[in-house]
Amino acid sequence: MRKALTLLTICAVVMVCCAPAFAATNPGEKLVRGVANIVTAPIEIAKQIDIEWKESAKEGSARNVTMGVFGGFFKGVAYAIGRVGSGAWDIVSFPFKVPADYEPVMKPDFVLEK
Repeated sequence: MRKALTLLTICAVVMVCCAPAFAATNPGEKLVRGVANIVTAPIEIAKQIDIEWKESAKEGSARNVTMGVFGGFFKGVAYAIGRVGSGAWDIVSFPFKVPADYEPVMKPDFVLEK
C-alpha cells in the first residue's frame, strides 16, 4: 500500500510539472488533466491565500492582512471544489470533444499556472 501511494504521488508530481507545457489535444491528455486537477485541488487553497494575502498587504494594515488570509482560505476552498468538479468532468468526458477541442472547464488548466 505504501509503495502504491508513493508511486501515485510521484505520478501526480510528474503530471503537474509536465502537463502545463501543452494544451489537451486528445482524449489521453484530457484524462491526465482531469486526474491532475483532482489530485492537486488542495493546492488551490494555499494559492488563493497567497494571492489574497499579497493583495491585502498592499493596503498596509494588519487587519487587512488577516482578512486577506481568511478570505483567501474560503476562496481557495471554493476554487478547490470547482477544480475537483472540473477534473471529474474531464475524467468522465475524456473520450468526447466536450467542450470543443478538449478545452478545460476551469481556467487556468492546472493549479500552478498563472
